[in-house]
Amino acid sequence: TAQVSAFFIGTVLLALIALFAVRNALAVIRGEADLGMHRLTEPVSYLGRRIGLLALTIAFIFFVDYGGFTITTFIFLSLAMLILARGQNLKLILILSATLALGGYFLFIWAFETRFHEGPFERLMDMVL
Repeated sequence: TAQVSAFFIGTVLLALIALFAVRNALAVIRGEADLGMHRLTEPVSYLGRRIGLLALTIAFIFFVDYGGFTITTFIFLSLAMLILARGQNLKLILILSATLALGGYFLFIWAFETRFHEGPFERLMDMVL
């Protein structure tokens, strides 16, 4: 059943990707779009935040092995939201990040028993639960 579901979802995704590619190719041919990368650097005032988010994403991928899913997700979400909010609303950002990280833990690791990276928090919760 899982293989059939995965095949069906994969087929739908491939069809959507093909439609997206055709639509973009037609837009480029009509001159309504281009495939240039210059829009990634404009406006220049956003460039620092974009580079910060890229560095943060790479750091998340590297450190998730050491900190575990929940702690690393909390740190990633907190820092990403702080970058995007320019340091405002710290209390809201921390509450939201904690809620999302704990929700991710309880949904994926505890309820679905997904084998995400284990860290100190996951080991502690294994002992408690």
